[in-house]
Amino acid sequence: MDHHCQVDLTLIYSEAGLETPVAHPGVTVTLFLNSENRTWSVLIDNPVNLIKSGLIRAEVILPDGLKLAGTARRPSALGNAFDLVEDAQPTELNTQLEARWVSLLGLIEVSDGQGATLDAGGRAGGYALGLFDAGAITEAQRNNLAQTASAATAAKIDRIERESDE
Repeated sequence: MDHHCQVDLTLIYSEAGLETPVAHPGVTVTLFLNSENRTWSVLIDNPVNLIKSGLIRAEVILPDGLKLAGTARRPSALGNAFDLVEDAQPTELNTQLEARWVSLLGLIEVSDGQGATLDAGGRAGGYALGLFDAGAITEAQRNNLAQTASAATAAKIDRIERESDE
């Protein structure tokens, strides 16, 4: 599927550990999809090179509202272009990943003391980040898992503090 259209383009750069989004509304682009690995080649039809060094992510919103988002790779041979590797599509955790997640949440519940609880919560949050980095889940799913781990950690610490006050 190829597109030649005006899009709202957001390029996200990283410098010294800080991410900076730069919006470019109404940019004309040509998009080429490699459907096997969900990679889009994005060619920007603009006389000014919009792409700077440090590009790490991009979001492209098509005229019909469809949003393409993912890691940006810039082939050095291309000027005003980059490849966008789409984030993982929404998916359910398979049985093995789900069992590991439940196990990590269980470690929060059985941990003794605040330090162990925080450690267990950090492991669960790190697992969610690892799943996202591996492309197994979307960013929204990662956020959901991380919030679940944070809530479980906060609830356990609250119980520990109430028990110590008794």
